[in-house]
Amino acid sequence: MNPILRPEQIGYIYKDSGARVLSRLLIIYRGSKKRKEFPDLKLVILIDKDGVEGTLYLPKLLAESSDQLVAENMDNDELAALVYTSGTTGNPKGS
Repeated sequence: MNPILRPEQIGYIYKDSGARVLSRLLIIYRGSKKRKEFPDLKLVILIDKDGVEGTLYLPKLLAESSDQLVAENMDNDELAALVYTSGTTGNPKGS
């Protein structure tokens, strides 16, 4: 996601995309004010701060993870990435 997006644009993209995992800087996470604004969000992974209630810390997750990569079986029609426009003429559009 473009790091220069405004908080309302970021919020729109998360809600519109149905994202279940959020990986952000603490300041952006706190800027959303209400986690309940994102009903599909199941997991928040912070990359710059540990010990924030209801979140996981990425460096800690990596340190505790196996160094062996296990490939997941996926169907050809499963979504791997969702690219959004900048939204210069309205809300960003995902495709």
